[in-house]
Amino acid sequence: MIRNKNQYIVYYLKENILILDVFGYLECLAAETVDYLAEWHLLNDNKVKFKKTIIVDFLNKKIQDFCKDFIDMSKKIDCLMFCFYKENENLKQWQLYYEDPVKFIKCCKLICKKNLPNFFENKNEDFKYFQTIKGTFQDIPCLLPTGEDELFLQKIRKKIK
Repeated sequence: MIRNKNQYIVYYLKENILILDVFGYLECLAAETVDYLAEWHLLNDNKVKFKKTIIVDFLNKKIQDFCKDFIDMSKKIDCLMFCFYKENENLKQWQLYYEDPVKFIKCCKLICKKNLPNFFENKNEDFKYFQTIKGTFQDIPCLLPTGEDELFLQKIRKKIK
């Protein structure tokens, strides 16, 4: 399955902010990692295990490259960046291929936190932000914000550098 940035990056045209759904990115990365490790016969019993440093090194490199690309994308369209993390309790199919999917998420989240500017974690368990998309801008889906999205972004906007 081909995955692309349109699954986890949206653009908020009104405020000129590029928004990254970090957890959405990590889910795509998890699936890509399984595919890559399977291709190189690095799965043990069809599972990803974190005992091999090659896996952690691979994840570090992939995430750092992605973070650089995301920052470059933001500079190209001359906008602010906002990296939003909201963990989803219902992990997708990829979790079946990990010995410890929670460890994968924690490891990748830490790497993202170190490499992404304006990283914010949503601790509000009840609400999902940035769900409505309408149209595109330079091949990036555009956010059609709800009232809750607007209020949240107004609070965060002051903290974005």
